[in-house]
Amino acid sequence: MARMIGTTADRGGGVRWGAARRALAMAGIGFGVLSGCATMNGCVLGQANERESRASTTAHQTGTALDVSTRNGKVIIAKADVSEVSVVAELRMQTKDRLADVTVVTSRGPDGVLVVKAEPPEGGWKNSEGCGFTITVPDAAGVKVRTGNGEVRLQDLDGPADLQTSNGKITVLGHRGDVTADTSNGAIEIEGASGRVEADTSNGKIAIRLADESTGPVIAESSNGAITVEVGQAFRGRLSARTSNGGIDLPSGSESMGGTPLRVVSRSKSEATVEVGAAETAASGAKPAPPPRESRIRTSNGHVTVKVR
Repeated sequence: MARMIGTTADRGGGVRWGAARRALAMAGIGFGVLSGCATMNGCVLGQANERESRASTTAHQTGTALDVSTRNGKVIIAKADVSEVSVVAELRMQTKDRLADVTVVTSRGPDGVLVVKAEPPEGGWKNSEGCGFTITVPDAAGVKVRTGNGEVRLQDLDGPADLQTSNGKITVLGHRGDVTADTSNGAIEIEGASGRVEADTSNGKIAIRLADESTGPVIAESSNGAITVEVGQAFRGRLSARTSNGGIDLPSGSESMGGTPLRVVSRSKSEATVEVGAAETAASGAKPAPPPRESRIRTSNGHVTVKVR
């Protein structure tokens, strides 16, 4: 069971609250404790003007995953030098009574997955109500996030990451594992992912920079935005790029980045295909390992840039 700390109703546990605050500061994350009606001109009927910050900690289990779900709020999850999982929920509701009736759940299932969510009062959420989460963990072996109207940010975690928001930016930094990122309106930035990457947005730019050890592949699609993909020396396979309104920048066919050969298979103003590691052969005449599945970059309105370092 989670222990509530540093809430509006309970200021006990100040030592733990200070440790949690320091951990969040180390992760580059800030938060505030807000309560009451917070608008410049007073309360607006039908708006979520009542706010409260609730903090809790729960015991950590090494090598387990996180499952976070909410609405109308950002989700920030980062690894930190802490011994427990720290959860800060930022609630926004229409009335004080409804605010008091929200339940913040942190529970661990039989498989060890830590579920974090906010449950609304009876009758469900109302217009503009929601909850954001800032979470710090000692480690995590897999992350699933579902939110709407809010950004998603992950930093220094492990395992498969499955991230979705309906309206907000997605940022993933230093992730050791596969990443799937989906937003209907927002940019996607993925830096240092070591596994497969899939990024999809209907309106926003995409920037992906794989870790040196990542073999790929990369699937990146935007209906309105530029896409930049940078791969390292371990990347292998065929990468195709297409844009309906914009140019394509690729390494030249004669380049060999860091000893990794590459070849431009085809190229036009709006479409291009390049093979990375295509000329590589194994020692002693053995057949080279088959490349990963084909990488794809697609945008209907934006420039495409592919880099091999």
